[in-house]
Amino acid sequence: EPSAYLGEKLRRALAQASQRQSYRSRWRQIAAAAALLCIAGLGYFVFSRMPSNADLMAALAKDHAAYIARIDASQLVSSDPQEIEAWYRGRLPFEATLPGLVATPTGARVCRVLEHPCGLVFYAKDARRCSLFVFAPGAFPQVPDAMAREGRLTVMLWREQDRVYAFVSDFDPVEAAG
Repeated sequence: EPSAYLGEKLRRALAQASQRQSYRSRWRQIAAAAALLCIAGLGYFVFSRMPSNADLMAALAKDHAAYIARIDASQLVSSDPQEIEAWYRGRLPFEATLPGLVATPTGARVCRVLEHPCGLVFYAKDARRCSLFVFAPGAFPQVPDAMAREGRLTVMLWREQDRVYAFVSDFDPVEAAG
């Protein structure tokens, strides 16, 4: 009988379509889960490689200690903040501006801290030396403004006018603030 034959054929076609739809739905779920795992893994990889506040403070103190004792540490010898800012143009991938400090600049150099290029300005106050690191806007977005002691050194990190600054010295940074 033709109608029974067509009915059976229609039921088989619907069952096959339903099975294909179920199969596609499972693959979509598997693909979505795999994509979610990849995104989570990438996020973990990126965020686990970002330096912590303690890592940054330790690296700043280490660089300060390494450069402050060297007579040849300055690539530019100058006490003029505008000359130092001009010298950084073309040497750094951002415009380095210096905040007002009552200490006197003695020189500057270009360096890297935790893979971030920065300007390092040496200052003197009352025969003591300190370092000011100037970073690009957006450097260390996960690290908050902070002050910490690293051994005998004080390290202060702050943001001002879209720049990231770090002050390192063996004396209280409030003494050098303008």
